[in-house]
Parts: sequence; structure tokens; C-alpha cells
Amino acid sequence: LRRVLPTISGYSKDRTPVSFAPSLDLSPFLERFRKPGSEQDADAMIGEERDRKQEHGRHGRRAVYSLLAVVVHMGDAYGGHYVCYCRVADARWLLYNDDSVREASLVEVLRAEPYLLFYQCKSQ
Repeated sequence: LRRVLPTISGYSKDRTPVSFAPSLDLSPFLERFRKPGSEQDADAMIGEERDRKQEHGRHGRRAVYSLLAVVVHMGDAYGGHYVCYCRVADARWLLYNDDSVREASLVEVLRAEPYLLFYQCKSQ
């Protein structure tokens, strides 16, 4: 995410709220809707073939990702501090802040002002 913007007097931090989900399904955006070598798109496909391709991603898979980590920058465009929320194996969220680690809720994670978002593919 681009959070530092040039201004006339230097730089400023963009604090525009960014909403993000704990899960992303990118299947509808894959190139499976186009036939190789043609400009035919999903609207031109008919009936069962289109429905099958919408139900499954390329090669019969869906492109579903789950949120793995959120890096947050606290401060302004000229300095600050980074912390990171990470999802651990048992689906708990932890907040790492230098030498401090504490448990966090998913609600807290989703309310954070993200600098970087990391997603992990969960579909096979």
C-alpha cells in the first residue's frame, strides 16, 4: 500500500482508511475467462462451460487466500515504528512489537492501519 505521498513541502503520510478481509477469493480475476489467443471473455462463454469455469479456478482450482500478517507503521512520513500482527498455527493472532508479544483479536487486526498485507494461498 502506498502510504507516503509527496507534497509541495516534502512528504505526508496517507491515513486513508483501508478495509481488507481475512480471506480473498481471486478466482474471478484469473485469466481462465479468456481463451488462449482470443479476446473472448466470460460474457461470451455460454451456459455450463462458463458456470464450471466460474466455480473452479485454472486447472480446477480456486485462488483463495487467507490473511497471514499485517504490518503497521506508526508515525509520520519521516519516521516512526513498525509492528506486525501475525496469524499463528492455531488461528490465534499475535502482535509483535520489538521484544513484546501479545495476543490480539481478529477485530483488532482488521481495524489496524495496514502498511503491508500478507496473504497465504489456502486453496490447493
